[in-house]
Amino acid sequence: MVLAHRNSPAVVLWSIGNETPDTGLPGGPAIAARLVADVKSIDATRPVVMGSDRYRSVPRPGSPPDLIVRGLDGLGVNYNTAKSMDALHAAYPGKFFFCSETSSETSTRGTYQRPDLRNTGENYTPGERSTSSYDNNLASWTMSGEYELKKDRDRLFWQGGFLWSGQDYIGEPTPYNVFPVKSSFFGAVDTAGLAKDAYYLYRSQWSPEPMVHIVPMNWTSWIAGQPVPVWVYSNVQTIELFLNGRSLGKKSFDRKVTTFGTAYLETTEPTHDDDTYPSGSYTSPNGSAGQLHLTWSVPFEPGLLEAVAYSGTGIVARDVVRTAGPGRALRLDTGTRALTADGQSVAFVTASVVDHRGVVVPSAENTLSFRVAGAGILAGTDNGREESAGGYQSPEIGAFRGLAVAIVRATAKAGLVRLTVTSPGLAAATAQFRSLRPRVTVRAVGAAAGALAAATPVPAPPPVPSPSADASYSGAPGTIPAMMLDGDPSTGWSNYYDKSATANLPAVSSSDAGEWVSLTWASAQRMGAITATFVTGGALGLPATIAVSYWDGHGFVPASGLKISWATASGQPTTLTFDPVTTTRVRLDMTSPLPGTASGFLRIAELRALASARRRTGPGGTANSRCGCRSHSS
Repeated sequence: MVLAHRNSPAVVLWSIGNETPDTGLPGGPAIAARLVADVKSIDATRPVVMGSDRYRSVPRPGSPPDLIVRGLDGLGVNYNTAKSMDALHAAYPGKFFFCSETSSETSTRGTYQRPDLRNTGENYTPGERSTSSYDNNLASWTMSGEYELKKDRDRLFWQGGFLWSGQDYIGEPTPYNVFPVKSSFFGAVDTAGLAKDAYYLYRSQWSPEPMVHIVPMNWTSWIAGQPVPVWVYSNVQTIELFLNGRSLGKKSFDRKVTTFGTAYLETTEPTHDDDTYPSGSYTSPNGSAGQLHLTWSVPFEPGLLEAVAYSGTGIVARDVVRTAGPGRALRLDTGTRALTADGQSVAFVTASVVDHRGVVVPSAENTLSFRVAGAGILAGTDNGREESAGGYQSPEIGAFRGLAVAIVRATAKAGLVRLTVTSPGLAAATAQFRSLRPRVTVRAVGAAAGALAAATPVPAPPPVPSPSADASYSGAPGTIPAMMLDGDPSTGWSNYYDKSATANLPAVSSSDAGEWVSLTWASAQRMGAITATFVTGGALGLPATIAVSYWDGHGFVPASGLKISWATASGQPTTLTFDPVTTTRVRLDMTSPLPGTASGFLRIAELRALASARRRTGPGGTANSRCGCRSHSS
C-alpha cells in the first residue's frame, strides 16, 4: 500500500492499524516498531500514526501501550473525553494527537425525542426503531456531536477529527441488534445520502458560507398548542424565529475566543454534558461553557416556521419548515445536469411525496415504483430507513419520512434518460436528462404537467391482522406492544428504560410526560369499554390520567361519556367505559404519574376491548349481535 500510494497528494498520514487488540499485549510494541520501520523505509516524509481506543487514560510507563505511542509520530484516539485528551498531551508533549473516530452518536432522519435529556433511551416499538435527532442518543462509548466539536475546537495540539461516520452503513446496527434493522445509525447522512440534522450541526461549525437550519425538520406531526423544542444551528450570530409571520424573538450566540486566539460562536449557559468537570458541564480552557445551537419553545401551530439569520443589517440565510397536508403527488429532484455515457456515471434522484402545495409529507410511506427508459438503467433505490431489510436493487420501495432516492446509471450509449416514479393515488412525476459523451447543457427536470389534476384518490391501507397493538414508545426489546395481547400476565408493554452511563454522562432513566397505546382490527368493531391491566411498584405506577379516542376514518376523536374504574392493586384491570363506538382503531393516551423521574413509568400486562351489543332486527324479528373484540359482549 505504501509503495503504491507514496506519491499520492491525498495521503497525509500512514497508519499501522486501528483498534488492534495487540496494543495491550506484550508482543505489541515489537509488531508496531517493525511496521513503523517498514513504512519509513519507503516514505520518510509523512508521519506514521495509529488509531486506537486503548488510550482513554494515560498508559502506565513501560506498558505496551506506552511503548507503542513513544515509537509513533502521532496518535489517533477514538472516543476520548476532553480530560483524557489533556492528560495524554501532558504525558506525551512531543506527540501530536487527533480523533481517528469521533462522536458516533446515533440518529434517525426525522425522529425527535426528549431534548431535555443529554442521553435518551431507544424506542423498541416495531416499525418505530429509530433514535433521536436532538444530538442526544449515545452508546456507552460515544459522545454527542456538540461535545466532540467543542473539545476539538479548544485544543491547538489536537489536529482535528474524523467523524464516525459521515454516512450510515450496512452492519453495526447500534443501538438495535434485531431484525429487520440492518444499518448503523452513526451517520450525518443516511444510507440514501439524505441529510440528518447532524449534518447541519457539522456544517454550522465547518463551513464559512452563511447557513441556518431548524430542528425539527418536521412541522406537521404535532398537536395544536403542544410545546415543541426548536433548535437552530447556524454560523451566523443573530437569528430571528417567525411562526406564520409573527416574530418569536431574536436570539444571538456570544462571540468567544479560544486561549490561542481563534474566535467562535457559542451560547453561555450550563450544558450538563460532562460530569467529569466539577460543574457537570464541559468547560473550555478559557473558562466558558455553552451550546452550539439556539433554543426556542414554540407552541405548535400549523403553518410556516422560519429562521432568519442576520449579519449587520442584512439577511444572509434562512430556513423554513411547513405543515403538510395529505399526499397528492410525487416530485423528482436531481442536481445532476448530465451523465457521461460510459456505463458507470450515476445520478441520485430524490423522490418526494408532496401535498397540493408541494410540501413534503413527513408521515408518507407510500410504495414508490421507479422506471427508467432510454440511455440509462435503474441501478438501485433506497430510503435511508435503518429499520428495513429490503434490498437496494428493487424498482419498488416505500417512502420514509416522505422521501426515497433512485440511482440511475448511464449506459454506454449516449441519449435521453427518462426516470418516472408512480404510486397508487398519487400523481406521477418524470425527470429527464441526457447521457452525453461531450459535456453539454441539459433539459430541465420537472413533474408531468397537469399531473395534480389527474391524481386519483389515495387508496385505503391494506387490512391489518385482528387485533394488533401499537405504542408511542417501547423501552426494551422484551416490552413491545404485541406482548399486551399474548395472554401471558408475566409479559407486557412498557416504556421503562435504563440507559447505561457513558464516559462523561451518568446513567439515565427518565419517564416521558405521556405515552399512548392502541389496538387495531381488520374490520370495524362495536365497543364501549376497555380494560388495561397495569403493573405497578418500583419504577412503575398507574397513569395520572387516561384519555380514550377512536378512529373515525380521518383521525382520532375523543370517546364521550368516559368513566374510569381504577385498579386497587398491581395486576388488576382498570376498566374504562364510554359511549359505544364502531371503529377499527382505539387508543389510550396516558400521562405519567411522575414525569421526568425514574419512578414515573408505565407497564400494561394485558389490554382488551370489550364488545358492545349492536342490535338490529333479523328476518324473524330476533335481535342479532356482532362481536369482533377479544372479550364477551357487554
